[in-house]
Amino acid sequence: MVEPERLRFDFSHLSSLSEDELSQVENIVNEAILTMYPVTTSLTSLDKAREMGATALFGEKYGDEVRVVEVADFSMELCGGAHVANTGQIGLFKIVSEGSVGSGLRRIEAMTGRAALQYLNQCENQLKSAASILRTVPAEVPGRIENLNHNLKDKEKEIEALKARLSKASVDEILEKAYEYNGAKILISSTESADANNLRQNAEMLKDKLGPAVVILAAVIDEKVALAGFAAKEMVARGIHIGKIIGAAAKIAGGGGGGRPDMAQAGGKDIAKIQEALDTARKMVENSLA
Repeated sequence: MVEPERLRFDFSHLSSLSEDELSQVENIVNEAILTMYPVTTSLTSLDKAREMGATALFGEKYGDEVRVVEVADFSMELCGGAHVANTGQIGLFKIVSEGSVGSGLRRIEAMTGRAALQYLNQCENQLKSAASILRTVPAEVPGRIENLNHNLKDKEKEIEALKARLSKASVDEILEKAYEYNGAKILISSTESADANNLRQNAEMLKDKLGPAVVILAAVIDEKVALAGFAAKEMVARGIHIGKIIGAAAKIAGGGGGGRPDMAQAGGKDIAKIQEALDTARKMVENSLA
């Protein structure tokens, strides 16, 4: 596709072009524009055009007579139309995108002339706007963004550390809710948790702290019920199947799930039923250990 202010060009290439390669393409084209090569056209036979060294684009069909477009000693190809009499009339060439359009086929889209200048002006205005937000000058924007990324990563580490401390405090508090039943330790409780993975980790941690025990935790995460449970191997030997117990509790809360006899996770939609779900789990655990 060739229009007065933009173009699209497909070409064979096995991988994406690097930023350096794209810059090289732009530099070659813009250098040809600045050199102001004259553009001439002529009609000849296909065989003669090939002898002259003219490039024929893949996928094109040519008749016995073809039109040869020659840009001085820079390029020569078969083309249906010459759009400028001199390369200088193009003004400016700027690649705006490069991507895949098929196996081994890439596509470049570019702007030319006033449209390319307008595009560059827009990019410059966006850079100035970003610099203003970052309270710096355009040349310092990359460095400022890099510093912000470093600071963000540091803050994320601090947040994770705080979460761990809060989680430990919560674990210590929940441990007080554990009780003994027929020679086994049972801990079934609701808690707060950042996500399902954190809930599972806390349940496993509590099981390890209590020894031969059954631990089932429930939390409201993203307006939904999350359940996680663990059972020591001694409890499994006595008939505990955490997967079935968690599955039944999740069903009470309008959900489902399950897992192995010693570990399971599940979820539900009805957060109002979270205590009823835990009560169901408690009855099933105690019945299994009776």
